[in-house]
Amino acid sequence: MPANQLLQRTLSFLLTNPDAATVFYANLADFIEVESLVKFIIMLLKCLRTCVDSDQANQVKKSAKMKKRRRRANEDASDEGTESNSLGSLSTANTPLMASLADTINTLWDSLGRLINKSQHKACKRVLEERFLDKDCLVDIMAHFEQKGVECLTQRGNDDGSFDECFRTCSSILDCATRLDQKFTGKVVTFVMSSLKSLSKEEATTLVPLVTSYLSFLCASGYVEDVTESLASSIELHT
Repeated sequence: MPANQLLQRTLSFLLTNPDAATVFYANLADFIEVESLVKFIIMLLKCLRTCVDSDQANQVKKSAKMKKRRRRANEDASDEGTESNSLGSLSTANTPLMASLADTINTLWDSLGRLINKSQHKACKRVLEERFLDKDCLVDIMAHFEQKGVECLTQRGNDDGSFDECFRTCSSILDCATRLDQKFTGKVVTFVMSSLKSLSKEEATTLVPLVTSYLSFLCASGYVEDVTESLASSIELHT
């Protein structure tokens, strides 16, 4: 099946029946070869990364338009509508789909289990890890959805579930990072520690799941003492 058709079917499945999709993809490793599953994971990761890159590019375009004094307001509205329609449902604005994509990527990698570590699959494992580490892929995705989630929470409050879906995306991608060799996750660790300092200034309890996933990642990466000190300081500060 062509990659574009496979992607379309996958996105349609995630959109129309996410619960069934979760069960299906969790067991997919029992029915297809490791190499095919790795290619599938890489395709979904590329899709997620492309959505992030597209959203960032659109933000730059919109910022540039606002600086042009002679641009009329109705022209801006027309341009923005065109961008949104051209992306359709495949956009970071569709936070449920983005969260499902990230969840599926994480689920598929988890389903590989010990298979990916067998000697005959070393090449597949290397390719998978390289794609996740390529050009700060993980950091870019997490930073984008963390910012998007905080903005949704600030602007719309708890009544809008978009922030939760953005944070789910971050957590799923971070779970993937725990499967990488710690020698190559330094930038992810730096990002997480920086984010924790920034998020500590926020008072919203809805940030707790995101913060918890960050702390869990640091513990898994060997920073237990740093996490302990951070928690102790936080408890002391709020008592």
